[in-house]
Amino acid sequence: MAIEKSEFQKYIEQTINLINVMENEKWMGFYYGRFLNGSITIGEDNMQATIFFINGKAESWELGTPITGIDIGITATTDGWNHFKDRRRSVNIGANKGAAAKRGWDPALALTQLGCTLRLRQCAAPLAFAARLYSYARENILPFSDVQEREVVEAIPDAEVRGFYTRVNGIKIYGETNDGPDDKLNLVLLHTAGRDNRQYHDLMSLFDKKFKIVSFDMPGHGKSWPLPNNKVITEFHQYGDFVWDCIRAMGLKNVMTAGCSMAGCIQYYMAQNYPVKAICCMQGVEDTAGQTDTRVTDMLWHPLVSCQHSHLELTESLIGEKTSQERLDFIYWGVMQETGITKQGDYLELLSFDVKDNMNKITCPVLIIEGMDDQSYTPHMTKLSKERLVNAKFVELDLIPGYGHFIAVESPESVHKYLSEFIDKHVLKK
Repeated sequence: MAIEKSEFQKYIEQTINLINVMENEKWMGFYYGRFLNGSITIGEDNMQATIFFINGKAESWELGTPITGIDIGITATTDGWNHFKDRRRSVNIGANKGAAAKRGWDPALALTQLGCTLRLRQCAAPLAFAARLYSYARENILPFSDVQEREVVEAIPDAEVRGFYTRVNGIKIYGETNDGPDDKLNLVLLHTAGRDNRQYHDLMSLFDKKFKIVSFDMPGHGKSWPLPNNKVITEFHQYGDFVWDCIRAMGLKNVMTAGCSMAGCIQYYMAQNYPVKAICCMQGVEDTAGQTDTRVTDMLWHPLVSCQHSHLELTESLIGEKTSQERLDFIYWGVMQETGITKQGDYLELLSFDVKDNMNKITCPVLIIEGMDDQSYTPHMTKLSKERLVNAKFVELDLIPGYGHFIAVESPESVHKYLSEFIDKHVLKK
């Protein structure tokens, strides 16, 4: 049933009040609305309204679209808006039609972004927050009242970690290790797209010196040098092959690899092509081709777009609701340190990544860990991954509620529990 004009107008007015009053501190600060000079058009079914901003303050609004054209905007059907809350109220997630079917969702319920790509990426955070506030207004509930309270966790005591550099194919690669015994197992941990190996400090501390653990920064990430001529890896075969080159250059034997996000996806490539003892895929799948919005990828290395600010809302939407504030802050800090060209390279790897036809080649034990609050790699997707592992010696899928995409940072205790049990039973067991 189409929305009534009077009802729609009420929602717009409530949204403006939330922006200017109740949620103004978040709007102006965290979502950098204070820099918005222009307009946001919001649509539902056949209704549209445009809100005009000066330095982030909503000064006026009118039904329809401006005579000068749409600046930035978001629209959906009534059914689409009704399901928006199931997408963590995230525009980056909810408007990604290319990924909807793979995630087990109806593409017809996706939101549609309005305006030119450059402006959409420049104003990604305020647009996303405006859409979120509109969704709360139409549901007549206080913003964020449906979000559970974040947990309070004790800091994990830091274990000794040694940093080092290794030349890999002429590239200076930075790594860290616990210097544990390497006679039975070397566990290699790979970081998420755009980030670095600090993501595994807590996990390394929990394992202490049970066996040797090595984590390293991929080229152009963290403390590692880029490829020659300041290039980065942009293709998934090159990514997986470089990981193995690092393993060989570091002299590691009896290797199990583990990773999260794109580094989780690449686990399947590693197991298909290299003699690993086992793999652990966290928040990854075997086919992400076409899942990343090409408009986002193209803008990551644009001189007028901030990679960090344009990705803030996406990262926020991927983090689990239970994740502690301290760990949340560290994940956000990771966003602020990302480099556009590096993040673009990682996304280009995802755009072409598809190894589903070779899943039957995997014979080693496989552990899949999935934080259920992650909207980019859903439990629906990971269950399909498990079904394709028809020849693996053993497959375990652990679903962890309340946590999301950065599972090793959000809940290292859970990852340690499942990973430790898996290694004891299926990797170290004689």
